[in-house]
Amino acid sequence: MKRVTILISFLPLVVLIHAQTYISFTDGKYVNSVDKSQYKRDVKIENDGVLVTYTMEYASVIKDPLYKDAMMLQMDGFGYNSTIGEPYYPRRIDSFTLPDGATADISIVDSKYIDIPFRLSPSRPEILETEDNSKNNVPDIKPYSGFYPTEVVTKLIIQKYRGAPIAKCIFQPVQYNYQTSTIRVFSYVKYKVQFKEGKGVIKKNKVSPNDYFLKNTTLNRGLTTPSSLNRSIPSNTNMEITKDYLIITIPMYASVINRFVEWKKLMGYRVTVSIRNTWTVSDVLNEVESKYADLDNLYYLLIVGSHSQVPAKQMGDMNYYSDYYYGCVNCSSDSLPNINVGRLPVTSVREASVVLNKIIDYEKEPISDSIFYSTGIHCANFQCDTIPSNYDFGRETSRFTQTAERIRDYVVGNGKTVYRNYYTAHNSFPLFWNNNPDYYSTGGNVPIYLRKPQFAWDGNANQIISEINNGAFYVLYRGHGLVEEWISPWFHVNHLSQLNNWNKLPVVFSVNCDTGNFSGTTRCLADRLLTMGDGGAVGVIAAVTTTLSGSNDAFAEGMFESIWPTPGLLQSFGAPNYSGSTGVPTYELGMILSQGREKMLSIFPKITKPSGEEYGWYQWARRAFHCFGDPSMEIRTEIPTTFDNININRLPNSITVNLGNEIARITFYDSKWICVFVRRNVCCV
Repeated sequence: MKRVTILISFLPLVVLIHAQTYISFTDGKYVNSVDKSQYKRDVKIENDGVLVTYTMEYASVIKDPLYKDAMMLQMDGFGYNSTIGEPYYPRRIDSFTLPDGATADISIVDSKYIDIPFRLSPSRPEILETEDNSKNNVPDIKPYSGFYPTEVVTKLIIQKYRGAPIAKCIFQPVQYNYQTSTIRVFSYVKYKVQFKEGKGVIKKNKVSPNDYFLKNTTLNRGLTTPSSLNRSIPSNTNMEITKDYLIITIPMYASVINRFVEWKKLMGYRVTVSIRNTWTVSDVLNEVESKYADLDNLYYLLIVGSHSQVPAKQMGDMNYYSDYYYGCVNCSSDSLPNINVGRLPVTSVREASVVLNKIIDYEKEPISDSIFYSTGIHCANFQCDTIPSNYDFGRETSRFTQTAERIRDYVVGNGKTVYRNYYTAHNSFPLFWNNNPDYYSTGGNVPIYLRKPQFAWDGNANQIISEINNGAFYVLYRGHGLVEEWISPWFHVNHLSQLNNWNKLPVVFSVNCDTGNFSGTTRCLADRLLTMGDGGAVGVIAAVTTTLSGSNDAFAEGMFESIWPTPGLLQSFGAPNYSGSTGVPTYELGMILSQGREKMLSIFPKITKPSGEEYGWYQWARRAFHCFGDPSMEIRTEIPTTFDNININRLPNSITVNLGNEIARITFYDSKWICVFVRRNVCCV
């Protein structure tokens, strides 16, 4: 380990801090702009583990609004320490796939650092979207000796996804000495995750070869050695592994479920329906666990019915209800769901028929409108200080619009048109992005084209209605929400009667508070969008309770990066040259939700119980967001391709399908077997 100590006067920092300021991790100097990414990461897979190398360039420096002369360091792609009474230092989680039955050790191979005089701010707790931090809930740092945290890389726990072990490590490249007001910043860290054989009987995991969760959420992309297969379809065949699908419901919906069950079977799933007159939370948990053990490859759970008909689980820490743990089979101390869960919160046979037919028609008879598949809608609220004499005049006091705009730029870069439906008060003048660390943003100027009067900032319900009626394959809302409405721009359940988008059905990402709260007597916005019969939505991802700033933004960006993994959308927050991940595109709603949660965790680590169980605000956020709809349904991002000249030749013991040069998903189904292929020319025996 190489060490250099640099002494720097505090005076230049006070002068520069009113502008966007960065500190170099190599020489400790302050600059007003940078022309490259704040860090680079290289991952090398070795026979006995994974070697990770970080090269740290800069961190943003932000003046603490609560503690005079204290400063905060924020880094793109990093969250922060949120333990009260400790320093506010950046950190993130790196995850690694391990061989079946293995554990892991972590060691620092090499590192470089410098020490810089710097008064670091005290840590902030996570806050609700409706709150702000103050000295009442942000106490000063409790005195301690030496540098903290004591380790640059530390192993948290080993979790399991469908039996496959995953090592989660915290990387924290800044340490703080409270007594000397000195930060130790690491410009270079190379560490190794070394695989170790576990004890006891090794059980084979239940990860399907065409399940890309590990590839998309771990640094070694599901690989454990260079020669290992990519946990994808074997190279000598394009046959997928048939997945099982469980539906839990009550007798009144049995008849309308039949058509949906047959359709899912034709799509290549093995479907099991469990029907009871009444369900308790224990009944649901026991049924899912039993089917997970008995069925070969259970991946999906769909609950058909309202909370009063098939209850969600009440969370002990807060008074809200969640379906989250129904997917966490065999993982009482492990928060990674093994099953993707969706709910149709219907209350009548008519509603159930409407929603199920929407899903079938979306998959079976997609519209052939290229404009629909190239159009998205973004709705967001810009909150800002309206007093010209204040330092924060014109500065976003949340990061709703910044997140919506970052995702918009990314989606536009992937060839789509995204309409802005942004709102701010008439006496607000958007000038700067938020630089308050309470909201996990590093500031910067609002682009000229988004300033008044060039941009009207008059988003409203009429625009939302018109844009949905014209057709868009997805809608994103980022702002405040209540059970029945988006607040700004305002859109209420009463406006749904004006929607007549019929089969132009979007998937709605409602990233805010409460719009998915299906457990009360009031029908929530997500519920009403899904169950309306002449339009609305075909699927909704929304929260069942109050949610958190920061984690919501990382979650939203993580979901969209899951759909378009190339070139990569950094979750936190604003790195223009970040190369990002190049995973496999994810289209299934349940897996988009699951990967969004995991990418949120990489930015906001909160795992501290000795048992390894997650708790606190992050776990609350993870339980909050739900999939309202079919978790196996794929969002359509391109106009479907139609082709002719299909040749099917059925022989006594085989079927041959020739598609010429086309690629398609082909399934064969009868009462005895199902097989699924994805290739040009297939033969099923």
